[in-house]
Amino acid sequence: MAASEDPPPQRGSVISDEEAAALLERRSVKAGEARSVDLAKLRITRGKLPLLETVNQTFATTFGKAINALLKRELQVSLQRIETQKAEDYFATLALPACLDVVAIKPLKGSALFAIDPALLGGLVDCYYGGSGRATQRDPELGPTPSELRFAQMLLKQIFTDLKQAWTPIAPLEFEVIRHESSPSVTDFAGAGEALLVNRFLIEMASGAGTIDYVVPEAALAPVREKLYGAGVPAQPVSSANWRAYMIEHLKGTAVQVRALMGESRLNLRELRGLKTGDVIPVESPGPATLLVGRVPVYSGKFGISRGRNALKLTAPLPVRPGKSAS
Repeated sequence: MAASEDPPPQRGSVISDEEAAALLERRSVKAGEARSVDLAKLRITRGKLPLLETVNQTFATTFGKAINALLKRELQVSLQRIETQKAEDYFATLALPACLDVVAIKPLKGSALFAIDPALLGGLVDCYYGGSGRATQRDPELGPTPSELRFAQMLLKQIFTDLKQAWTPIAPLEFEVIRHESSPSVTDFAGAGEALLVNRFLIEMASGAGTIDYVVPEAALAPVREKLYGAGVPAQPVSSANWRAYMIEHLKGTAVQVRALMGESRLNLRELRGLKTGDVIPVESPGPATLLVGRVPVYSGKFGISRGRNALKLTAPLPVRPGKSAS
C-alpha cells in the first residue's frame, strides 16, 4: 500500500507525526526479519491536560501581540506542540550554545526551564535594532552576545507577564530567575530519565522562524494537575508517594483460584493410558495438605469437617520459592 493511501491522522491522536512515521517504517522490513527496538528510548506518552492547551493558546495570543508591539513588526506566535519527553532526549535536541534560564515558579514544585532558539534570538535582536530580522552568521562556539542576553531577559519578563495572565484561571504564578546557562549539562534541572512536559511555541517572521520552549518536570505539576484536567475529567497523577499502598489496596479485590492438594501418586505412561472408569488409584493416607494459588504453594493445612462440610484448616504459611509463578 502506498503512503498516499494511508488515512489522515485523526484529531486528538495520541501519537505524533514522528511516531506514526516510525510505525510506518515496518514496510521496509522483509517478512520474517527481526528488528531491534530500544524501549527505553521510546517517547513517553501521557494523558492529555485539556486546560493546559487552552492556557498555552491564550499565552501565545497575548505574547504575540506584545512582541509585535515591541518590535513593530508582523510576527506570528503559535503553540506548536505539548509533549512529554525524557530529559536526555529533549536536551539532545537543543542547539549549542543554548540560551537557557532556570526559573522557580510558585506554586509549582521545583523549577522550570525556558529555552530560546539562539538563531531566533539573533533575528529578534536584529529586528529590535531596525534590521531585517536575519541573524548574522558567527562562530557557533560563541554564546549569545551581550545585546542578545539583555534582550533575552527583556523577553523573559514579557513571557512571565503573559504566562501569569494566562494561568490566572488555574493558579497565581510567581516567577524567579535562578540562573542563566548555555548548556543543559550544567543546569542541574532534571535527571536524564526524568519526564519533562515540553510546551513549544513557534515564532514566525518574514525572515525566518524559531521556537521558545517552556519546560517543566511532570512531577512539578502535582499541585495544579487536578485543575489542568478540567471539570469532570479524572486526574491521572504521574507519580504518588503512596503508590505501593494504593496498589495493595486495589489488589485486595482481585479474585484468585485456590486448590488444596491432599495427596499425590505417580503413574507411568503405560499405566496412565490403561486407566478406565472405575479404576482405583492408591494414595497414602492423608497427611498435611497444601493450599496452592495456581502452582504456588502458600499454606500448609489439615483436612477436617466444619459445619458439616469438608474443610482445610491452615496451619502455617509456606515460603515462596524463587522462580515459581502463580499463573
